[in-house]
Amino acid sequence: MTIEKQFPPQSINKSVIDFCTILCSDSSPVYVSVRPEYYSVKLQCFPNVQTKVKNYGGMIIYGWSISEYTKIFLQAQFHGIWKAPSGNLVDITPGEFSHDKVLFLEDHHRIYIGEQVPHQRFSLGDPEKVEHFLFLLDSLTNRFYKLVEAGAKPGDPAICALRPMFNEVQLLKKEIRGEV
Repeated sequence: MTIEKQFPPQSINKSVIDFCTILCSDSSPVYVSVRPEYYSVKLQCFPNVQTKVKNYGGMIIYGWSISEYTKIFLQAQFHGIWKAPSGNLVDITPGEFSHDKVLFLEDHHRIYIGEQVPHQRFSLGDPEKVEHFLFLLDSLTNRFYKLVEAGAKPGDPAICALRPMFNEVQLLKKEIRGEV
């Protein structure tokens, strides 16, 4: 049950700058090339970059990978990228969806200490509708993954029972985007 991919914002516009200022006011977002290493594990940026630093030098840069759920919200995921000895920045970790670049905001005030850092979100539409959309989307996603972990397959009655919630999420998405 896929809702929609998130992509790096196409441009560093006012909304992106406002969001980045909230996250880390003393840094500016930059686009960074994604070039996964053969040993890189999807969504495991911190150990991936530690391995790269150990083998090739350079250093880890902590910050936020910024993505956009088109016309609804921006999302920041705490992330680590590799700074090569030459100074070039490279994202060596494959993401949930494959992209050739990420929008990255360095955060000089935070480091990874082995604990998940909550994602941050920034509304691009009516804040109340976006908040309700996110509540429904998170609830639907959590229910779906619990069912899959328990062994449910597409077409199972438990997964089919999620269809009304999925339809509500889709309708609200169109409403926020002004498509209805």
